Amino acid sequence: MLERDAISRRRRMLVLASLFVSACGGGALVRTDDPSPGPGPLKDIPRFPTPVPRPSSHATLSLKSAGIAKTAAQGLTHGQIDTALLPIFKGAAYTQRRYFAFPGGYAMLTQFERIGDNGKPAADRWGLEKPNDFDGTFLGYLGAMLKGACNRSRFMAFVVTDQPVMTANGTPTFSELKSKFNDGVLDVLPGVLALRAATSETQLHVLIYEFELPVGATEASAGRLVESPSLSARAHLQAASLLPPLELA
Repeated sequence: MLERDAISRRRRMLVLASLFVSACGGGALVRTDDPSPGPGPLKDIPRFPTPVPRPSSHATLSLKSAGIAKTAAQGLTHGQIDTALLPIFKGAAYTQRRYFAFPGGYAMLTQFERIGDNGKPAADRWGLEKPNDFDGTFLGYLGAMLKGACNRSRFMAFVVTDQPVMTANGTPTFSELKSKFNDGVLDVLPGVLALRAATSETQLHVLIYEFELPVGATEASAGRLVESPSLSARAHLQAASLLPPLELA
C-alpha cells in the first residue's frame, strides 16, 4: 500500500512538472514587467516616477552602439546592459550615478553639472570643491551653482525598459523634481534589477533635464526647467562626450 501511494505521488509530481514546463514556454525567461512595491528587497528601491516628468529633450539610443552584441534570446540581462554602459559614462567623467526601479527595467541618473551655452561642461562643471563630491540633491547643487559664473545646468536620466516611456502633462516645478529625484541607489545597480531579463522590446532612452537660473536670482528654488531648449538631445550628448560612442537608434 505504501509503495503504491509513493508511485502515485511520483506520477502526480511528473504531471505537475510537465504542466509547469508547458506554461513557461519550454524554458522561456520569466520576468516581472512592473517593479511594484511588495515583499522582498525590490520594495526598498526608489522608483523613478511614471509617467516621467517632462524633460527638456529626449532620444532613443542604440544598445549595439554600447557594444552589446548579446540578444534577449541569448539571455541578456539588465545587469549586463549596465556593465556595458559604465565605461562610456566613466569615459565622459560621469563617475557617480543613481539608480531607480522603472516598469520593465531601470533608470540611472547622472550627476548634476554646469554647462555652457553650447552644452559643453563649464569650467566649474560640478560647482563644488571636489569634482565628484555629489550628494544627489537639487537644493545642494543649485545652491552651489548660484555661486558660479554659469547659470545653466543639466542632468540626464538613462532609462532601460521594454515598456513605453510616457511623459506627464505640464511643466514640473523645481520642488516637484527635487522631491522625485532626491534619492536613488548610489553607484551600483541593485541585484534584483540587474538579474531581470531583457526582452526583444528592451530599449535605451535618454531624458535630458536642463535648468537655468534667472538673472538676479538669489534662491536655489528659482531654478526652472528649460522647456524650449536651443540644444537638441543629440547636441547635448555630443557636448557631453557621450555621442559617440553612443548612437541614436
